[in-house]
Amino acid sequence: MSEVLAELGDRVKPVVLARERTMPVAEVFTALLPDDGLTRGRVMSCHGAAATTLALGLVRDALVAGAWMAVVDVPTFGADAAAEVGVPLERVVRVDSGVDTERTAASAWIEVMAAAVDGFDVVVTQVPAVLQGDRRPAAVRALAKRLQQHGAIMVVLGETGALGSDVELHTTSTVWGGLGDGAGHLRRRRIDVEASGRRLPAGRVGAIELTGVGDRVELVAAPPIDEAIDRDPQAELFAEMAGVAGAQDPDAVGESGTSNESGGVRRLVG
Repeated sequence: MSEVLAELGDRVKPVVLARERTMPVAEVFTALLPDDGLTRGRVMSCHGAAATTLALGLVRDALVAGAWMAVVDVPTFGADAAAEVGVPLERVVRVDSGVDTERTAASAWIEVMAAAVDGFDVVVTQVPAVLQGDRRPAAVRALAKRLQQHGAIMVVLGETGALGSDVELHTTSTVWGGLGDGAGHLRRRRIDVEASGRRLPAGRVGAIELTGVGDRVELVAAPPIDEAIDRDPQAELFAEMAGVAGAQDPDAVGESGTSNESGGVRRLVG
């Protein structure tokens, strides 16, 4: 698999985004990050109920600007949901390495990731359980150095373990809105986020609102809490039900599931 990734990387290298220090990011994330964009050579991680949504939102503008992304061993990645957020699917390569992230030796995963960061601007992945302890093996240090040398950005869904994280985005709460008295569709989702990590020792907080506009989902800064949408327990129950159903759908993205117009539930990504 590492040979396949290397070949793919060679194909996209002539047209990758020029090597600026940072890649563009949606304005809604700028207040949460230590720089004005996504800084090359860093590891970022997304956690909680909206981890996949945060990851897709983070990388969208970089891909629109011409970056290439490899999604490695993320079974919950859904092309439809990524497209809804505005991710250009023609800039995405999805890879199933065949590595068992629950039981594999650390060296097998590191070899695959080394090939991915050699050829792609952005790599989205999950860290194997074997590397989620406190150890810092030499092979992981070598991977981190390779990431910096090649100027790629790694976005990890969940724990980074021995790899560590420069910036961590944690979902602290989500609020859904849009359903009336058992009718209508989910129209909005508020995501409260805490940012921390090696590059943010003081931490930051912010809120993002996802709003359905036609067949797209817009990400904007959420209003202050006293102006935020009212909590709708019924809407949240429908959302959770959709999430359970979506977990069985290979095209669903992680946390929130699938679209079900007849049932009054409209997907607002992960």
